[in-house]
Amino acid sequence: MTLFQHKHVRINLKRTTIGVLTALVVSANGFLGYKVMTMQEEIKEVASIKEEIKDSREANEHVLVMLKEIRNEQARQADAMQINQEKKMKQENAIKTLKQTGFTVYTDLGTNSTGITVEDMDRIIAYYDAAAFEGHGDAFIQASAETGLSPIYLFAHAAAESGFGTSYLARNRHNYYGIAAFDNDPNAAYSMGDSVDEGIINGAKWIKKHYYDDGDTNLAEMHESYASDPNWANQISGIANKAIDVL
Repeated sequence: MTLFQHKHVRINLKRTTIGVLTALVVSANGFLGYKVMTMQEEIKEVASIKEEIKDSREANEHVLVMLKEIRNEQARQADAMQINQEKKMKQENAIKTLKQTGFTVYTDLGTNSTGITVEDMDRIIAYYDAAAFEGHGDAFIQASAETGLSPIYLFAHAAAESGFGTSYLARNRHNYYGIAAFDNDPNAAYSMGDSVDEGIINGAKWIKKHYYDDGDTNLAEMHESYASDPNWANQISGIANKAIDVL
């Protein structure tokens, strides 16, 4: 082999080596590029999984909050049901006691001041066909709540004194209890307000202040200074007993 040929062979070997090395570098770069891409995909996947875990955690927390709200609402409903049951039992016992004892001229006017409902009073008013008091059962309940006097007594007293809301004083002065309507000067009777409700409630307050709080706690004790009609107390107690029968 000549010197020229020897040099040519070495040049070819170098070229081959360079080509191989270049191929190796390209291959390595390709492999590294692939690994980088793979790692990027894995990173994205991990990030996606983390996001899913975060979303799942938030969803679970939301579900837990909803479950807590549902439990609280169930507890509130259970408490309301118990309160309603106790209230209903109290009302039933109050009415049962009323029916057993009745209402006499010696019955304390504050007896059974609770337990009677607006519906009960509306039923009584409808039974007597007392048009003037229709839709005002709540006024007797409110008057009872503010004075402690029995709503049935208040209705019976108002009915007896005002002809079930039809008298002159009832229609023109909303004076349903005959307050200050003296036999010698009935026109001196007080005006008890500007509406049916005001008349019922203000009249009850007046009776509480001027009679019940002074010790006249039943019809028999009130009778002497309140009315001259000898049948006054019996008339009111009679209306009250019929009202109790309606319940």
